Amino acid sequence: MNPLDSVSSSLLSAITGIPGLCVFRTDIDGKCAHVNDGWTKMSGLALEEAKGIDWIETIHIDDRKRVLDEWNRALKEGVTHFKSDFRFSLPDGTVSWVATVATALEEKTGYLFVASDITARKQAEDELRSSSERCKFATAAGEVGAWDWSPVTGDLVWNDEVYRIMGLKPQSVTPSYDLLINLIHPDYREYHNEEVNDSIKKKKPLDIEYAIIRADGKERMCHAIGKVLYDGQGEPARMMGTIQDITERKESEKALLESENKYRLLVKSAGDAIFLADATTGVITDCNEKAEELIGRPKNEIIGMRQTGLHPAELAEHYGQVFKSQIETGKDIAEDLVVLHKDGRTIPVDIRSGVFEIGGRPYIQGSFRDIREKKKAEEALVNSEERYRTLVEGANLIGWEYDTSSDQFTFVSGKAEEMTGYPPEEWKKKGFLAEHIHPDDRDTAVNFFVNATGNCEDHEFEYRMIKADGGIIWCRDIVQVVTKDGKPVKLRGILINITERKLAEESLRNEKEKAVAVKKEKEKYVSLIAHDLKAPFTSIIGFLELMENQETDLSSRQIRGMIQEMKSNAVGAVNAINEILHFSRFQSGDFHMQPQFFDGSMSVASTIANYSFLAQGKGIEIINDIPEGTRLYADKTLFREVMQNLLGNAVKFCNRGDRIRFYVPEDQYTTIAIEDTGVGISGDTIANLFRSDIRTTTAGTNNEVGTGLGLPFCQEIMLAHEGEITVESKIGEGSVFYVTLPFVRPLALIVDDDKIVRYILQRYMQNLNVSFIEAADGIEAMEKVRDFKPDLVLLDIFMPTSDGFQVLKELKSNSSTSNIPVIVLTSDNRIETREKVVRMGVDDFVGKPVRDEEVIPRVRKFLI
Repeated sequence: MNPLDSVSSSLLSAITGIPGLCVFRTDIDGKCAHVNDGWTKMSGLALEEAKGIDWIETIHIDDRKRVLDEWNRALKEGVTHFKSDFRFSLPDGTVSWVATVATALEEKTGYLFVASDITARKQAEDELRSSSERCKFATAAGEVGAWDWSPVTGDLVWNDEVYRIMGLKPQSVTPSYDLLINLIHPDYREYHNEEVNDSIKKKKPLDIEYAIIRADGKERMCHAIGKVLYDGQGEPARMMGTIQDITERKESEKALLESENKYRLLVKSAGDAIFLADATTGVITDCNEKAEELIGRPKNEIIGMRQTGLHPAELAEHYGQVFKSQIETGKDIAEDLVVLHKDGRTIPVDIRSGVFEIGGRPYIQGSFRDIREKKKAEEALVNSEERYRTLVEGANLIGWEYDTSSDQFTFVSGKAEEMTGYPPEEWKKKGFLAEHIHPDDRDTAVNFFVNATGNCEDHEFEYRMIKADGGIIWCRDIVQVVTKDGKPVKLRGILINITERKLAEESLRNEKEKAVAVKKEKEKYVSLIAHDLKAPFTSIIGFLELMENQETDLSSRQIRGMIQEMKSNAVGAVNAINEILHFSRFQSGDFHMQPQFFDGSMSVASTIANYSFLAQGKGIEIINDIPEGTRLYADKTLFREVMQNLLGNAVKFCNRGDRIRFYVPEDQYTTIAIEDTGVGISGDTIANLFRSDIRTTTAGTNNEVGTGLGLPFCQEIMLAHEGEITVESKIGEGSVFYVTLPFVRPLALIVDDDKIVRYILQRYMQNLNVSFIEAADGIEAMEKVRDFKPDLVLLDIFMPTSDGFQVLKELKSNSSTSNIPVIVLTSDNRIETREKVVRMGVDDFVGKPVRDEEVIPRVRKFLI
C-alpha cells in the first residue's frame, strides 16, 4: 500500500473549488494532468503549458534536487503526508514560495498536491536572518507575524502582525514568553514547551502547529517556525521565527476530510453496487463492497477493468454503444441489463448511471441493483397466470381478466357460456358486464367495483346477472387488482355461481317464519280431553265415598277389588296427564326445537332397542332396513318420540308371529316407513287418526290401552318440521306409516381470511352435497352465525380483527349456538394451541394446508 494517505477522485472537483487552495494533480508517472486557477496564479503555469510536464520540473531549479530527495525519503519511510516548501520562477522574473502537502489518489492513477503561498513568510524569515536589528521585524508585511526571543535574557519582541494574531492592540502590552504561554490553549502548552526545548537542544528548526485563545476569547490555530542562533561557544543566543494564523486552512482541511468520510460512508453503506469509471477510457476507477459481492471479484481486480468487462462478451459491444451514447448526450441511463459474475453466471441488474466531471474530465457513476428476485417473481407470475388459466378452464366457475385502460375483458374462461349462456367472445365487448347485471343491483355493483379498483384494493361482491335465456343467476365476484406504479392496470378474478346458496339462505329464512307460526298453536286440545280425565277420578271418588259411607264392614276381598280398580284408574289418569303436559308444552312453544343432521338408521336402531323386550314378549320380529348414512334433518329428541310412538303402536296391534319392518321407500330419501303385519286400521279410523279433537284410541291385542294423544302429537311434531305422517292400512293385513321430513341441505360456515383456502373448502362442500356461506374474519363470522345458524363451522384460528379463539369462545358460551359443531383449521401444530381449543369445546381439527382426505371424513362425521 502507498504510504501516503489516498484521496478519492470523486472529491477532486470539491477540492479544486475551495478558495485559497492551489491544486496540482499528476498521473501515475508524475506527469501533470490538471492544475486549478490557484496553482496557475501562484506558479505562472497555465494548464496548457503545465500539462504533460513532470511535476519536479515545475519547481525552481535550485530546489529540485532537495525536494526530490525529500519525496523519495518520504516514500521510503512511509510518511503519512509528504510536506515540502519550494519556489517557483514566475514569467516576470520574480520568485514565489509555496508550502505543499502531497497525497496519492485512491484510484492509484496519480498524486494530488495541495499548496499555499508562503512567499511573505519566507521574505520575513530571510529578513530576520539577514538583519541584526530587532526593529526590522516591525515592518514585516502580509499576514505573517515575526518574532525574536532570547532564551538567555527572556527578552521577546514581535511585530504588529503578532499582536493582531493574538487579538491584541499593537504595542498595548510588552511581549514576553509568559504572555505567549498564557495565550496558548492549555491543551497545547506542554507540547509547545517540549518542541521549543527540543529545537534548542537538538539544534533543529522549530515547526509546530498549536491553538491559541485570543484576548477576545476566540480560539485560533497557528503555525510557527523558528531557528536558533548560537554564540561562539555553541550556546543558544536567539531564536527567530514567524507565526501565521492557519485557522481557515485547518477548517478547509477538516471540511474536506468530513466530506470525503461522508462520501465513503455513503458509498460503502449503499444497498446497491456502485462503480465509477473514467468516461474517456472506460476504465473502472472505484467501486464499493456491494460491487465486489455482485460480480464476485475483490476491489483490486475490479479497479482497472474496462466498464464493458462487467458484462457478457456477446453483449459488451452493445453495452459499449449504450454508454458511449450516454456520454455524448449527457442523459442518465435507467434500464435492465445483465452483469457477468466471476464464476460465469449472468445476473440481471437494474442500472441507474449518470455522467459528471472531476477536474474537467468526464466520469460515469453507475448504481447496479440486483433484480434476480424481481425476475423470479415475474417468471413466477407468468407461470401462475398459465396455471390460473389452466385451473379455471377446468373448474365450475368463470375465470376472467380485465384491462383497465380499454375497459374490456381480455380473457374469459369457457364456463361463461355454460353458466350464463353468453360465449367468451360476447363478454369481451365493451360494457358487457354492466349491461347484464340485474337492474336492481347494477348501480350498487358498478360503483363498488369502480371505487375498490380506484383504491387498488382487492374486493369481492355479490350481485344478480341476467342470463341469455332471461333467467337470473346469483354471482359472487372475487377480484384481484394488479397495479403498476401505484395505479391499477389489470383486474383478475373468478366469478362463482352462488344461486343455490342464495336459495338455501332464502329457504332458511322461510323456515324460521313458519316455525314462528307453529308456536302460535296453543292448548287447542285441552278442552277435548278434559272428560277423559273426569272418568277415572269420578270412579276413584265413587269408590272412596262407598267405602266411607258403608254401614257394614266390607270384606277384604271387596276392599282389594276397589283398591285395584282405583289404582288402575289412577295410573291411567297419570299417563294421560303426562301425555297432555308433553303435548301442551310442545304446542305452547316452551319446547324449543334443536334440529340437526343425523343418521336415520342409527336413530331407528336406538328406538328398536327400547322396545325389543316388549316385542320379544309378544313374539314379534322387528327389522331395520334403513341404509346406513341416511341423512335426516330434525330435532333428534322429537323425532325419536315419533319413532317410539309408531313402533309402540305397531307392537300394540300385532300378534305373536307378526313382523315390523323399518325401511326407506324408493326415491324418497327423507322418508322412514314403518310396516307391520298386525290387525290393520279401518278407513273411518284412519280419517280421524291424527286429529286431536276426535279421540280414536283402541285397545291393543293384549288389551293395552292408550290416551289417543300419541298420533296427533306425532303429527304436530312432523308439521313443526314442515313434514307429515301418512298411513296405508287394510284390516287383517297390517299397516304402513310414512314419516316424511323435508329435504334440507346442510349449511356450513367457512371462516378463513385466505380466499384460496375458502375456495378449496367450497369445492369439498359441493362434493358432499353441502351448501356453504363464508366469512373472512371473526366479526363477520359471528354475524353469519346469527343470521343463518349454520350446521357446521370450519374455523381458522389466526385471523385479523377477531381471531378464531374469540369466535370459538362466543359460539360455545351461547346456549343457542353451543351445539353447532366446530372444526378448527390451523397450521399451528403446537400442543398448547390444541389443548387450548379443546378446553374451549372444539369438536375436531384439520391441519393446513387443507386436504380432501382429511376434511371430507370430518365433515361427514357431523353432517352425515
